[in-house]
Amino acid sequence: MAESFDLSKIRKGLQIQDEELLNKYLKEIWSDLSKRTKDTTKGITKVTFNKYYDLPGIISERLFSCFDKDKDGILNLTEFTTGMQSLFSQAQSFDSLAKFIFNLYDFNSTGIIKKDDVRVVLSYVPLSDSSSNVKENVELVKDKFEDRVESQEQLFHILNIAFKGKEKMNFEEYINVVKNVNSDIFILLLMFLLEKKPFSNYSIQMHSLNSESPSLHLSATPQLIPQQIASPSLHSRFLSPKLRKKKLDKNKNKGLSKATNLLQLYSGVDNSKVKEEKKEKKNEESKDLKEKRPQRRMRINLNNLTDKTPELSKNTFTFGKDKDSEGNKEEEDNPLEDIEEENFVRYEGYVYKYSQTQKKMKRTYFRLIGKDLYYYKKKEEKNHRGMHNLSGVFIKKGEDFEYDGKKYLSIVIVYKSEKSYYFDNEDDFNIWFEKLNAAVQNKSLFDKYEVKQKIGKGKFGLVKFGINKETKQQVAIKIMAKKNMDKSDLELAKVEIDILKIGQHPNIIKLYDIYENENYIYIIMEYCSGGDLLSYFEHYEYELKETKVCEIIHKLSMAIYYLHSYGIVHRDLKPENILMTDLTPEADIRLLDFGLSKIVGNEEKCTEPYGTLSFVAPEVLQGKPYDKSVDLWSIGIITFLLLCGYLPFDDKHSEREIARQTIQDPVPFESKIWNKYSSEAKNFVEGLLQKKPEKRLSIKEVLEHPWIKKMDKVPNKRRDTKKESKFGFYTSKND
Repeated sequence: MAESFDLSKIRKGLQIQDEELLNKYLKEIWSDLSKRTKDTTKGITKVTFNKYYDLPGIISERLFSCFDKDKDGILNLTEFTTGMQSLFSQAQSFDSLAKFIFNLYDFNSTGIIKKDDVRVVLSYVPLSDSSSNVKENVELVKDKFEDRVESQEQLFHILNIAFKGKEKMNFEEYINVVKNVNSDIFILLLMFLLEKKPFSNYSIQMHSLNSESPSLHLSATPQLIPQQIASPSLHSRFLSPKLRKKKLDKNKNKGLSKATNLLQLYSGVDNSKVKEEKKEKKNEESKDLKEKRPQRRMRINLNNLTDKTPELSKNTFTFGKDKDSEGNKEEEDNPLEDIEEENFVRYEGYVYKYSQTQKKMKRTYFRLIGKDLYYYKKKEEKNHRGMHNLSGVFIKKGEDFEYDGKKYLSIVIVYKSEKSYYFDNEDDFNIWFEKLNAAVQNKSLFDKYEVKQKIGKGKFGLVKFGINKETKQQVAIKIMAKKNMDKSDLELAKVEIDILKIGQHPNIIKLYDIYENENYIYIIMEYCSGGDLLSYFEHYEYELKETKVCEIIHKLSMAIYYLHSYGIVHRDLKPENILMTDLTPEADIRLLDFGLSKIVGNEEKCTEPYGTLSFVAPEVLQGKPYDKSVDLWSIGIITFLLLCGYLPFDDKHSEREIARQTIQDPVPFESKIWNKYSSEAKNFVEGLLQKKPEKRLSIKEVLEHPWIKKMDKVPNKRRDTKKESKFGFYTSKND
């Protein structure tokens, strides 16, 4: 008979038994977080929620969407508490939890989930040690491209088992698969969400100190009806690729990586080994043209065009109980409690607050639990007077303050406004400053990097050259000034960072670090000395060999294939957003600037009028809903430009005329320039610059096109097909 495991053991350390205490805590969190919005409507914005519950990419988007029942972009008290209880209360039944996960996959709320939408969501579940720690400001490039490719291949295998040759399923079919076939599509996402919970169980305990009921028992389990659930095959997915085969051959149930601490509960892995892995991990060091010549174009608000131009308009596991037949509580250690103790900062002590109304210092007792800061009138008091959650706040040293002839040191916590706390001795000041910074993971950019000269300019600030003080590595530092950013801009910045974290592709710019303070967001990236593609093109006097153009377009298309597989549409492909590693003929490319990108489901449409004129697709200019095929149009424009030296749809006097040409005019192939290029090149451009998206080449068709294939036969070709073959899923099948 197949092995089984008990889901209740997993839930025991990651969910809360006392629903009333959980609800009390969530109401207090909502009250604190809702005060940070500048909107007149009181509630938690998406930006604030994302800071509180730090989740990657589309998982964050989907969770907020499922919570936000009225779709107004603000979580009211009921939406927030109901959503969080649905996930973190042990009172939830299996069917309720299963429905919750199902809804996260149901992009269009139709009661149907699609195979590719499930794949896109699960692609963001970290599969290795390095990808599980992206929230920290550490080296982010350890999660290798080959690892992600292999994970995608394994994910396809899981989905093929679950969907059994179908492309979609309803809730009844989904429940049957989870119970009787394989539970991966349920348990993978559930466990990830629970492991990443934004609070400590100890914070919930703070609300039980006054309760007349007994103290909160974190190891207790509610009475639930046992359910038969198909056993997942998670152990095969969370190992690093190099170790996976060796470990599986030795023992399928052993050798899990740090990213799966919670899997110890059914894998049989000793928690002491996990702690040892953590210790070893901490000690590791990070590695490491005349009139027709193209003009640089700034992004424009495409809404302005539509106003002026009307026409543009078989294993099982049990959901068991923790009591034996005689009703005695089963005694066993819960390794997750040890994990939580390690992961959450805890400290307490007296701090001074200055009352402006009474003009006096007040001594207050503070308890720091994770990112929750509770305050009391005095240490012995059981009832806390209030609390602040430190998610998304910043800690800095304040000015010294003199009161009643005594000097006080100050720490400033920046919420929506600044709050100052005072200390009458340096020791208390230093330890609180250390603990608060550890809780919010504050780091200073200037401790690690030298910031040099300006090398570029973006919508919200500058790009500067920088040097890692320790390794001497050259970097580019994108500086985004928050004063220039509204709520939607901050949401786009979050998406850009999420995409950079997952974009570990040879032709996507590498992300090294992320820093943030109350005024700026700093994104530390790979430095490319060759400048952007337009500068590179100009360096070669707007003439590149057809083989070089093909190489550039092939690598760009490979990067777009990678992004599209994660549900990412770039929406602003243009030469200025493609960097060259150097100025030599052998230079490689790096795609960057995901400031207008969006993460969408397989059949989900976008409506925002984003893009850059002359490179944006006709359907965007016409105000129609659009999908990932807009990126294919842009690839077609870039290919035309690199071959001909000018843009196919252009007018130096009128943006309206450029838009009209893009929508109405055929591609201008009459130029004699095309006589020197192969017929396959012209066919390639023609296939991409189709006005109707459904007639446009798909990204797979691009990679399999005869023009791309033909370049394989050219001597001294630039394509490294042997290297690409390792990437498996992301290369065309015929390579």
